[in-house]
Amino acid sequence: MRKIALTIASAALLASCGGASSLASESIAPSPAEPSIESIQLVSEQIEESEMSKEESKLITVSEYMYAPKITTRVGFDFNISPYLEEYDDMEAISEDDSALEIKDSVYVTAKKAGTSSILLKHGDLYQRVEVEVLDEEKPNWIWSFKELDTAAKLKIVAFGDSVTANATIGADLTYVRNIANQFGLRFVRNYAIGGTTATYMYPGSNIDKEYHGNTTAIDGPRVVQQAVSKGELKDIDIAFIAFGHNDHYFQPPISVDGDDAYNIENFDNAHSFKGSYRYMINSLRHENPNMKIILLDCTYSEYMKDGGPYGNANTYDDYRHAIYELAEEMECKMIDPWNHLKPLFDGNGRNIYYKDVVHLTVKGHEKLGDYLKDF
Repeated sequence: MRKIALTIASAALLASCGGASSLASESIAPSPAEPSIESIQLVSEQIEESEMSKEESKLITVSEYMYAPKITTRVGFDFNISPYLEEYDDMEAISEDDSALEIKDSVYVTAKKAGTSSILLKHGDLYQRVEVEVLDEEKPNWIWSFKELDTAAKLKIVAFGDSVTANATIGADLTYVRNIANQFGLRFVRNYAIGGTTATYMYPGSNIDKEYHGNTTAIDGPRVVQQAVSKGELKDIDIAFIAFGHNDHYFQPPISVDGDDAYNIENFDNAHSFKGSYRYMINSLRHENPNMKIILLDCTYSEYMKDGGPYGNANTYDDYRHAIYELAEEMECKMIDPWNHLKPLFDGNGRNIYYKDVVHLTVKGHEKLGDYLKDF
């Protein structure tokens, strides 16, 4: 692997992610101009000319041109970085330290030793550094892949989510969860997903409550989980998908509010935000089975309410997607992001093959999603 040693001035960033509202689709910095001594102080640079082309041998500066969350992995684990590379056709990952990290098959980061290292995401003339934290082989149990599962164990899997996971538009048990279960010998116990549901608790005064008030069948993610817990249905579940975001984008609940951490699993009345409600669901599942493997599935690509809806569009899809990334790191859950992978299926000629409408997948769309997930 090509080795690059870089030093960058503290003010050399050309753009900044900053927060939840600055993601790849919103904040892409232009290609940087040739840096000057006045704007960037370069302390030293060493490049092995034998392993780099003349094009790559020029002065390199690092820019945050897209949202790329920190990677946490473990020694010997193949971490799939496909979601990082699918935003642009020319994306490439480069290890900054071959003794610590190896790039395999262009899409896997394999850690060789514990510690902190980094990779560079190359797009055109832009290079973005992503920190990689490598943990010891023995920990933690939330870093795993489907291929590592014991197929003879007949592990039990369930899913929570909205209509995309419920498979509302094709009326058959053909979701991506069934696809995964079939491929890895899992026992698909139940799909708890319900069309129209949000991850956010439907508390009085919320936009969800305003629209669903008086509707006795309306429900939200925390209540679905609470009902399953109260019936004792989750004690022996091994794997759970949680996949929300589309209806939250519609109803525009706050990403986070003060006090969301004050609730407990017996009382979710304080979970008044997207993050708070996710925390409630995750904590409740772990209370039932501390060894349960939890997967947070980011939103599938969608143009649902792209131009705003009845509650405005103050929070974008990217804001909710960013929040799920942050929750995965905070709560130590497996995170899979299919957004960029599915976007070409929507935008391209396959729109009517893989998408039923602006949000829901067809049977073939679910097959594509399931095939993508199996590599994580």
